Amino acid sequence: MHPRIGQHLYDYSLFPGMKSTELEYRAKLVELFYSKDHAILKFFLLQAKNDPDFPHPYASF
Repeated sequence: MHPRIGQHLYDYSLFPGMKSTELEYRAKLVELFYSKDHAILKFFLLQAKNDPDFPHPYASF
């Protein structure tokens, strides 16, 4: 299982009703924590968008 999917399921089981943007943000924090290089941070910065209708880029923002 992909770590982000696992993190989403874990967080949602603890906090039912959590918004998808919050789930995505928490998963990105885990990815950053376990990342061995800075490529993932660069990816997040490139995908960032200040629009809560799009959870992945909004969490990167």
